[in-house]
Amino acid sequence: MTLSLADAYNLLKKELSCAVLHIASGDSLAMSFQASGLPESGDALLPFREAMCDGTAAGAPFSTEFQRTRAASLGISFDEYRTKVMGPLAPFLEAAYPAVALWFGADMFCIANLISLLARLDDARFGGQVFLIPVEERIPETAAPPVLLPAHGFRPIYDALLCRHEMPEALSEPFLTGARLYLDYHDPNGALNGYIRAHIGRNALLSHLLSRFPEYGLGDTQYQKRIDEIRHENGR
Repeated sequence: MTLSLADAYNLLKKELSCAVLHIASGDSLAMSFQASGLPESGDALLPFREAMCDGTAAGAPFSTEFQRTRAASLGISFDEYRTKVMGPLAPFLEAAYPAVALWFGADMFCIANLISLLARLDDARFGGQVFLIPVEERIPETAAPPVLLPAHGFRPIYDALLCRHEMPEALSEPFLTGARLYLDYHDPNGALNGYIRAHIGRNALLSHLLSRFPEYGLGDTQYQKRIDEIRHENGR
């Protein structure tokens, strides 16, 4: 079932009688949310400005060690990371809301981000309800019905996948497919890197990759970096 953002929001509100913290996958989705007149008074909305698929993670989710590792992975300063990424997350980190709604897609980019947020809730022993509202990335400003997620059990998944780049145990969809794609993305000999290597001389390769591999959810920055790395390998 495909819903408008407003319809998905109203469906969620029927499930809950408390204030909800809504976390959107990036600024663009947050702006679409606000353009729809959402959220209602009493709820809050913040954008998640990470790209957890890039680089690695270390330490407890959103700890100082985590922040330093992520800033290095993203190629920005620690202070810039704190301002850009951590600043908007204050209501989430303070656990100020009894329910959390995560508006993310099912691609690899979003799944890696989701795991970091869910691992933080696990660490904090969050006692409220957590919902995933799957956003339909290929159909802008639409979503699927809310799905109730467990608030616990994601810290070991975070440690294995995002910190050690190993396949976690006992994953269900969409996390299982996301984890497989994440590991492939980080494997120099994986399917994605192999495809780029085999087509490195193709015209408009960047545009081709964006349309050819939507399941990875990568943007032009990630693809261009990988293209440049492979061209450097080949001395181009």
